[in-house]
Amino acid sequence: MEFLFTWGEERGHCGAKAFDYSRVRAKVGFVPDGGGLLGTIITRAPYYESIHAVFQGRAAHAGISPEKGINAIVLAGRALARISLGRLDEETTANFGLIKGGSGRNTVPERVEMEGEARSLDPAKLRTQVEKMRGVLNPRLGKSGEEPSSA
Repeated sequence: MEFLFTWGEERGHCGAKAFDYSRVRAKVGFVPDGGGLLGTIITRAPYYESIHAVFQGRAAHAGISPEKGINAIVLAGRALARISLGRLDEETTANFGLIKGGSGRNTVPERVEMEGEARSLDPAKLRTQVEKMRGVLNPRLGKSGEEPSSA
């Protein structure tokens, strides 16, 4: 009997990625991490991709000169409102679970960071969803996520 304990599941399966699977002799494995009633058997797991986005605005004092600022929280909120999130179909989900930014309630926030993810049992659906999300977050980026060429 072999046991494998990994870490970092919510941050991209860091422990599992670093593990040398050639050291495992077992042909079958069990992962006691699924939800549901005792005895539930899960036979597959979704593909996964994380997304990190940064919105850059311009800081200003909210009481003295708010018109000089560009509110990064508003920019992030507008982008989020244009992205389909939640259960998208029977195989695909998308979510943004972390958003942080600003430095005080009396300042127009200059910078906001968001972290999210998409998951799907179908790798093509995952690619499509991630491209849609990235397209909204940064419309200047092409489908590959790289800056378009100016040739």
